[in-house]
Amino acid sequence: MKETNDFIGNYRVLTKLPSDVAGELYLVEHTFRADATSFLLLWPGIELSRDEDRATFLQKSTGSTLDQNSSHIPILDAGIENQHPYITFAHNTQAQEILQEHLRSLEPTLQSASEFRPNDPYARTEAFLRLFTSMAVLPAQTENSIVADASTVPLSLSEPTPPRSFAGTTVKESVAASPPLVATTRRQRVVARYQRLKLWQRVVLALLALALLFALYTHIPALGATVTITPVQRMLNGDYQISVGTGSPSANVIQGRKISLTSEQKSQTVAATGKGHHDATPATGNLVVSQIHLNNGGSTTVGESVLTSTSGVEITTTGSVTVSDEGIVTQPAKAVKPGSGGNIGPNDINFPITITTVGTNLQVGTAYAANPDGFSGGADASDFSYVQQSDIDTVTNNFSKQLTSDTRAKITQQIKADERQAADIQCTPKSSSNHNANDQSNDVTINFSTTCAVLVYKDQDLQQAAIAAYKADGLARFGEGYDVVGNIQVTPIVPNDASVDSAHFTFPISGIWTFQWTLQRQKELLNMIAGKPQDEARQIISGRESVKEVSISGNWFPGSALPANPNDIKFAVTKVSGLS
Repeated sequence: MKETNDFIGNYRVLTKLPSDVAGELYLVEHTFRADATSFLLLWPGIELSRDEDRATFLQKSTGSTLDQNSSHIPILDAGIENQHPYITFAHNTQAQEILQEHLRSLEPTLQSASEFRPNDPYARTEAFLRLFTSMAVLPAQTENSIVADASTVPLSLSEPTPPRSFAGTTVKESVAASPPLVATTRRQRVVARYQRLKLWQRVVLALLALALLFALYTHIPALGATVTITPVQRMLNGDYQISVGTGSPSANVIQGRKISLTSEQKSQTVAATGKGHHDATPATGNLVVSQIHLNNGGSTTVGESVLTSTSGVEITTTGSVTVSDEGIVTQPAKAVKPGSGGNIGPNDINFPITITTVGTNLQVGTAYAANPDGFSGGADASDFSYVQQSDIDTVTNNFSKQLTSDTRAKITQQIKADERQAADIQCTPKSSSNHNANDQSNDVTINFSTTCAVLVYKDQDLQQAAIAAYKADGLARFGEGYDVVGNIQVTPIVPNDASVDSAHFTFPISGIWTFQWTLQRQKELLNMIAGKPQDEARQIISGRESVKEVSISGNWFPGSALPANPNDIKFAVTKVSGLS
């Protein structure tokens, strides 16, 4: 059952009227003809699920009348709501009574059909159509006809047709009882229809018209416009390492220059300051004892013996020795008196000797003694000079002060005005002498030279390399099209590791980045948004990560869309302030 303000087709329910179970009777008004009301008869118990049933109902109801007990009610309109048929009639008291009588007479017929064919789902529908076709006829204008007034004429009429007969009932066919109202001109018809609308319907139409005009206005290109973009600002801080080397430059390495200079070599001889004393030393050599003959044969031990050489030098053997009969032994010996006088020549001892026992001094045999080689090493006592380390260091230090200072000065003169030292000049001394410390000598000669070196670089090259590394990092982070605005702040630093061959620097660098709108990029963007509505153009621009804000202004005539010609669109970028 429909409630008030529900719709059945194009009809709005005003109220539901008393009716029988066979159908529902409503007082309704047409959506586009709200100046008149009608009766609407709906059969909710009938379902026209087949196409042929729906076609039969609509064909029979169009332009016909409902015949009930010799009374004829013109059918104004007909339709199907959710497979349930309905028809409409003029709103008057007699029509309501006839319709209620129709419903009361219809229910027994439908009930009988359902009982007679209980398993046929279409029994009730077919009974309804047979009864409806017998009651709905094309009316002839008679005295018993209920004629609708001008405001309730049928919405569609058919031409007159010859009389037809259904189920023994003569169907009278004629034109509608009341001719439709026809405006004289098309404009009058439109005005008449508008005047019949209610206030809320007129408001809805007005709002629809305004929405249509607004939609057209927003899509019609304007004569000129200005697009102003505020770019996104991005701060980038970082530490960047740059090295200086003497080889070919590479990524984050610049080429420096090594300056190296070796001084002249200087020599100086100085007296040895060390003083020493040598005691006298005895000469030493060997005695060969041969032609041994022991009185009792066998062997015996012979102790230290003293012999006097032909030149009168006393020679003593050292230690004891075992001799055998017919044997030969060699025994170490030395001059008894230390000094150079003990240095005897070869065979200064060359004569027979006797062999005596140790302690008893008894002769036990004979032998022959000789010194085939001379005795040597005997030296008299003497004083001497020797080289001390201080003798060498004194000369070396004097040379170092002089030559290092001169060499540093010469290197400094080779550093150009635009070059800086990576570190202090480093000098490496080189010295030599003909005697080492503690050597016995009356003097010593010292040779000295020094080599100084320094690594220099151009500060501009170092700064540029650091900035290049910073910019490469920014492009990798933010993407192509970004660049620094304003100044790049580079903190002055000193190298954290430097030698004469390399140096390493760490640069703290800060800057503000933003997207660069070149003329080519501006042209590409303007081609994309030309002719677009403002909202769509704003969405295209705002969708870029590089854009923070966008505003569009212009002379919005004849429409509010952007000009179709990109040349009619001005492009402006809000200035981004970088670091000072």
